[in-house]
Amino acid sequence: MTMPHIAETAAAPSPSRRNASLLKRSISLAGHRTSVALEGAFWSVLEEVAKGRGQSLAALIASIDGERSAPGAPPVSLASALRVFALTSARTAHPEAGAHGGNGHAGG
Repeated sequence: MTMPHIAETAAAPSPSRRNASLLKRSISLAGHRTSVALEGAFWSVLEEVAKGRGQSLAALIASIDGERSAPGAPPVSLASALRVFALTSARTAHPEAGAHGGNGHAGG
């Protein structure tokens, strides 16, 4: 079995723009190369979740990819599946920041 691998392929933007800018990363899933572009905030949540589970980011992405590819699952892009997973994880970890917990704007 091929171990999943991930590499960032774009230069990281300045810290103030990291969360809004798309960061493209190259991923090897089941022996096939693909790339995914997500905003920095989503990558940060995915990295936190992977660390919390004691697994690599590539392994977490491979498991999310497996779930979205399961029989009967609705067709969804990998980027969309990663964003939904990250959002769900962030809401679970911080329920006070959920749909009714703030003003709907980032940063206050």
